[in-house]
Amino acid sequence: MTPRGSLGKGATRLRHDGDPAAHKGVKRGTVRRIVPYATRRRGPLILLFVLTVVNALIMVGTPLLLKVIIDDGIVPRRIDMVVWLCVAVAGLALLSAAATYVAAWCSGRIGEGLVYDLRTTVFTHVQKQPLAFFTRAQTGALVSRLNSDVNGARQALTILLTQSVSTVLTLLLVLGAMFYLSWQIAMSGSTWPVPCSPSSTAARRTSPACSPARRAGSATSSPYG
Repeated sequence: MTPRGSLGKGATRLRHDGDPAAHKGVKRGTVRRIVPYATRRRGPLILLFVLTVVNALIMVGTPLLLKVIIDDGIVPRRIDMVVWLCVAVAGLALLSAAATYVAAWCSGRIGEGLVYDLRTTVFTHVQKQPLAFFTRAQTGALVSRLNSDVNGARQALTILLTQSVSTVLTLLLVLGAMFYLSWQIAMSGSTWPVPCSPSSTAARRTSPACSPARRAGSATSSPYG
């Protein structure tokens, strides 16, 4: 059989065979297996969460300071208060920029360290397999595990996790500020769970669509393995 024929047969099989991972949820014990990789960089991870909280507080606190500047400084014509509060706003902006920079450094350190650990673990596991494993396994699937899946784990632990924490915390702080300023307006505008539902629905529907892309990537890489 020529290489072209074997490739065509393999590509046909990849098109017709479903991806079992696309129809399965997260296996029990997966989180427990991820925790040791995260705890190895406990310090940068804690610092990243602290900086995420600081950024959320600054994001909510800046409009409140602007309110004080207008109500207690500009309207009564208290120039000294306006100056000091504007300096405070500028200081918060500098603090937010510094926190964002350090958070990006922490995220990169955690992500690259996680990639190193996962790739080392996967490569060590592959090296322990018998010779028959390499005759059955597709080279593209192994390359996908070492590249795409590892990068996905890095994004889940750094970008996705921090963005989720920042979004939830900012939402809670904004609601708290709204109820503090005017609970009547906060109650009238408390339809915030409605936009969350389409997002989760779209995420569930688009997740299986990533499976053909992963299979196509494996099929593309396999002839060159």
